[in-house]
Amino acid sequence: MNEAPGSFEVIGESGVPAMHAALMPNGRVVFLDKIENYTQVNLTSGGYAYSSEYDPLTNEVVPLAYRSNAFCSGGAFANGTLLSVGGNGPLAWLDPLIGNGFRGLRYLTRSSEIADLDGQDWVEPGNRLDTPRWYPSVQTLANGSIFVASGSLNGADPAQTINNNPSFEVLDPEGVSHGASITMPLLVNAQPYYMYPFMHLLPTGDLFVFASKSSQLFSIANTKVTKSFPDLPGDYRTYPNTGGSVLLPLSSSNNWSPSVIVCGGGTYQDIDSPTEPSCGRINPLAEDSTWEIDAMPEGRGMVEGMILPDGTVLWLNGANRGAQGFDLAASPTMEALIYDPSAVFGKRWTRGASSQIPRLYHSVALLLLDGTVMVAGSNPYAMPVLESFRGDRFATEFRVERYTPPYLSGKRANSRPANVVLSKLELFAQSNLVIDFDCAQDASSLKVALYHGGFVTHSLHMGHRMLYLDTVGFSAGKVGQTVTATMPGNMNLTPPGPYVVYVVVDGVPGIGQFISVFNLTESDTAEIPLSDEANEGPEPVHHRLDSPTSVPCPDRASLTTTLSTTATIEEIANNRVLKPIPQTAHREEHSGGGGGGGGLDAPSPAMPVHIKLPPMDHMAQINFTASSSSSLSSSQQNLKEPATSPAPSNEDVPPTTPTLTPTTLVKQRKPDLSRFANE
Repeated sequence: MNEAPGSFEVIGESGVPAMHAALMPNGRVVFLDKIENYTQVNLTSGGYAYSSEYDPLTNEVVPLAYRSNAFCSGGAFANGTLLSVGGNGPLAWLDPLIGNGFRGLRYLTRSSEIADLDGQDWVEPGNRLDTPRWYPSVQTLANGSIFVASGSLNGADPAQTINNNPSFEVLDPEGVSHGASITMPLLVNAQPYYMYPFMHLLPTGDLFVFASKSSQLFSIANTKVTKSFPDLPGDYRTYPNTGGSVLLPLSSSNNWSPSVIVCGGGTYQDIDSPTEPSCGRINPLAEDSTWEIDAMPEGRGMVEGMILPDGTVLWLNGANRGAQGFDLAASPTMEALIYDPSAVFGKRWTRGASSQIPRLYHSVALLLLDGTVMVAGSNPYAMPVLESFRGDRFATEFRVERYTPPYLSGKRANSRPANVVLSKLELFAQSNLVIDFDCAQDASSLKVALYHGGFVTHSLHMGHRMLYLDTVGFSAGKVGQTVTATMPGNMNLTPPGPYVVYVVVDGVPGIGQFISVFNLTESDTAEIPLSDEANEGPEPVHHRLDSPTSVPCPDRASLTTTLSTTATIEEIANNRVLKPIPQTAHREEHSGGGGGGGGLDAPSPAMPVHIKLPPMDHMAQINFTASSSSSLSSSQQNLKEPATSPAPSNEDVPPTTPTLTPTTLVKQRKPDLSRFANE
């Protein structure tokens, strides 16, 4: 146990199930969810909101509207604006106002300086991804472009490769697709464990990409693999047995050399799956990169790691048994774990405080400006379940907690740096930042952390990174301090976007302040060509799904089929990853978990419906039809949809395809979306 384990306290309610989350430049947290038959907040139209804006200072929540289903999307900051990428199909029988999200792009802008932006809804101007993506991963690049990888084409069985999209595409800094999807061999080979891969941008500009048990360095500029690593020993690490991955803090003390850690995972997708306790740590740029194997105190799936300003890594949430998917986890792991990457091997893990709230599938956690951690979510059902009964082990969780880390516990809570003043709120690759602050007279050490929390979902923290800036001017024994912090001069270390500056004195952070990091000049940004050549693996597949078409599977080039974006309930109920992996025959359904629940014939808009879907990991675009009911189990036949519900379509507004040239991030608070006339 850590000497000061910290503490959990409930501080409010999220308003909507917290499937996705991000800390915004106004200091508030945005929660983003899928279409539901109940949330706590309503829009002005009277319908349920599926997104909310939460203020950690007042614990007030404001409903936000969007237009396309954000179910299991990815995200990043584009031009300083939060961009939600991909999603799932509409559920017109439940909410006819929400459209197809498979190729969706949603924008949310907030500012530390413009209060009028607070509470404004998501903007969806009509531009779209090149291809459908459900469960994509996203990373902002050095020139402000957005790298989007992986995802399902239609929400159907990932063991059938025709349903999968193991490719990447690049969006410009305003979030507009360049219009080409290129196959990534690593994702092809990782199927069915190819969705939500871990991705980290390295100082060289290459991406470290991890899926299943395998990892590679991928050169975006050359669209090729530059280095492959040994498989990480242990079980599967990515969806549906996701663990967590963190790019450890970067510093000039070791020449900005990156290390990546991957923890947790599981064996197969079912409620009785063992979970993985081991962690692998690797330096991808070392000449002889090998995995150093460490271990958490117990196995965990759905465990998420986030860097704290003192350089430690906090691991929260998840379960000791089961996998990701609806009603597929048990034995919640509610104790905080703290990993110190600078400690000697074998002494890096300590135990923190324990929560009393299970945080299972669709939970989130992120660092706030005050150095505490917000923890929210847990909605392990297809629709919210408000009470644990009738065999449902865990209710949908709306309570929001604050975890106070060890550095703000006990006597240390009163030793924060105070009166922090930054000389500017905009930084470039080679900027200096003057910081004034007060600290205790006996303070002996200083670090200035530049922190990007990224986009959080499904135990991934997309784009998350922290680096310590070089500083001069700190004088031990003084209360009033003036120091100068220097940016590292490499935009691969600090891709553009909103960051938080934390002044950390003797391991204790002051209140953070948002700043914006921009590109230096156009000449400092690298063109990202979309080459048709790849040095390894099968030929790249460039495919567009503007309409149903015949597309060769990446690893079965002879197979063509007409793609459908609708999965029947029987297909959904059987589209888990099977055990052992891989395997294509349908597995037996898990019989545990209690009986059925109410149907969906006519859900009341004023009252949540308690439902019990058959065990499955994907809701996909549920299409309940009379013709398929004869082949369903008795519990599945209780789920019906009005026959008038239209099938979803990927016939969305096609994306604009600009000329691909080097670009500089524009200094603006909102992206220029005037090219889209249908807003």
